[in-house]
Amino acid sequence: MQRYRIAALLALICALVGGTIYAVTAVLHGNVILTRQLKLMTDLAYELDEGHGSTQAILRTLARNPLLAGYLGDTDTKPSDETMRLLFNSFMDTMHADVVFLLDTHGRMTACSDYPTAQMMGNDFSFRPYFKQALAGEESIYPAVGKITKTRGIYYSVPVRGSMQKDCIGVLAAKLPVSIWSQRFDHIAEQVALVSPDGVIFESNNPAWILHTATTVTDAHRAQLLESRQFGDSALDPLPWFKAGGSVVIDGMRHTVREIRVLRDGWKAVCFFPKNAPEPMPRTLFYAVLGVAGALVVLALFS
Repeated sequence: MQRYRIAALLALICALVGGTIYAVTAVLHGNVILTRQLKLMTDLAYELDEGHGSTQAILRTLARNPLLAGYLGDTDTKPSDETMRLLFNSFMDTMHADVVFLLDTHGRMTACSDYPTAQMMGNDFSFRPYFKQALAGEESIYPAVGKITKTRGIYYSVPVRGSMQKDCIGVLAAKLPVSIWSQRFDHIAEQVALVSPDGVIFESNNPAWILHTATTVTDAHRAQLLESRQFGDSALDPLPWFKAGGSVVIDGMRHTVREIRVLRDGWKAVCFFPKNAPEPMPRTLFYAVLGVAGALVVLALFS
């Protein structure tokens, strides 16, 4: 009987030591996973914000070029259409933009870079929020499906001011292709989405999610988006499980959802991390050891 008690005591000690090791290892393992997830999100935000800041800076520089004010009639010397085309082409290449264009105060396109697949000149863009915001003196970033091009892009716009740098005499805008963002998702194994302030998934490494909406978008707001045709003919169908934060089940697998603010107010990157990482020690093995230890203790006490 004494030997049973000694064996039970040793088994109990082993179980307690094993449980402690398991708990500490599990915590450390969880911290490693959390650190990796946070680093991925931070790196992604840095890449997106760096590209965003660079585009805004280049567009501001171009907007201050006196040729633009002259072309809009603010000075006595007006540059030729060819001069403006070549100027915009050079900046288009620098920004990796699809097109760079100039709008007058009525929203009519007066000059633009080369765009071989569509006729851009003379079109009216006064209905676009990026025109209205820039004309009011604010910089804008606006996701949309192009009225003429029918392709997704993010429109950047800045005000063009007169020779005294006070009154806004026009709007300079550039459309950047979604490939600028999608290429930043290529190296990410997890599913990730770039979500606009309106809750629209504008880009993702899961093509099936693109131009769907998150659960935070109300039916009334979705109806407004459809009426505005900001996203072309897309139905903007909601993904009922898509949310920021917490966890969700996708294709039968539970995922941890993490988000981070990017670009500017309202934009965010959302990443879904599958909860299938191997544990440092199988739970079944740990519980089996604990069960055996408990059985030996009971046996020793009642023998």
